[in-house]
Amino acid sequence: MGTRGGERLRFDGWILGTGTTSGTRLVVGHWPRSPLGPVSDVMVERPDGHRILLAQTAELAAFVAATYTFDEVRVVDVTVRRPDAA
Repeated sequence: MGTRGGERLRFDGWILGTGTTSGTRLVVGHWPRSPLGPVSDVMVERPDGHRILLAQTAELAAFVAATYTFDEVRVVDVTVRRPDAA
């Protein structure tokens, strides 16, 4: 959930977080249903703490970057697939 212009927004999907022993962290958000349509994003945090947002659309990038802090924001193709999804 989030807000935009005082309006409460609902995102229906999931978040996956993982990290490596070298210190890299990844957080994947996949939202089949959201006010922005079906979207996905990835946060990459390097071992030095540099945080990069990879977002599917400029609107999603702006929304997520207004919620969390990033050193770099990129609008790129993001495809999320679940092996158990039909």
